[in-house]
Amino acid sequence: MDTLAVTRRHDLTDAQWDRLEPLLPAPRRPGRPSLWSRRQLIDGIRWRVRAGTPWRDVPDCYGSWSAVYALFRRWQRDGTWARLLRMLQAIADADGRVVWDVSVDSTTAQVRTRSTVEAIVGGVTGSLSAPGSLLLGRYNERGRLRYVGAAHPVGQAGVELGPALERYVAQRHGGAVPHPWPQPLPAAWSGQLAHRRPLPYVAVRPTVVVEIEVDTAFDEPVGRWRHRVRFVRVRADLSVYDVRRAAEF
Repeated sequence: MDTLAVTRRHDLTDAQWDRLEPLLPAPRRPGRPSLWSRRQLIDGIRWRVRAGTPWRDVPDCYGSWSAVYALFRRWQRDGTWARLLRMLQAIADADGRVVWDVSVDSTTAQVRTRSTVEAIVGGVTGSLSAPGSLLLGRYNERGRLRYVGAAHPVGQAGVELGPALERYVAQRHGGAVPHPWPQPLPAAWSGQLAHRRPLPYVAVRPTVVVEIEVDTAFDEPVGRWRHRVRFVRVRADLSVYDVRRAAEF
């Protein structure tokens, strides 16, 4: 059993490891144990995915970078990552974190899967004190905040969310750094909204992580959800570095 102390902020917690470890495949072969535990190597893979750096830059505390990459590549080739995802989704479904929406008419029955994920608030409609809809993003591999979708109007929850939001006014080397999204939001970007037209919004500092409920209708070519998402709650326990990168959808 692994006994590695979790001292790095974004590593798997003991509770997360206890949930994940029983799902992992058996070791490839018996014999001399590895110098590094699976928990170290998996945390090394997670570190590299968050940082978006070359594999050779994985810190030594996670083991040899080549061992970290070898595990990632081996499980990618044999389908282990996909199987782990399916099993974790099944567990989340059993825990009530996956919602099934069923729509039936006289000729068809459609089933749409919904689940909760995290995203970063990059802008809002309305005002900071009482936001209407949240405009959401995720960072890509180059560190740019990509727009990924908009939420349904948040209603009364916006009053509670407002204090966590700050207007985007960034400075670097004495000069203002523009928000990564154009103002107003282009009609092509906000096409999932009620009207296909440019959308004025209030840019906010992309520091607030929220949990949202989404469906499976994700437009891969442009990297956005086709339908509005639903705001669930603020995730004050997460930083923007904990949110999955836009390129990994």
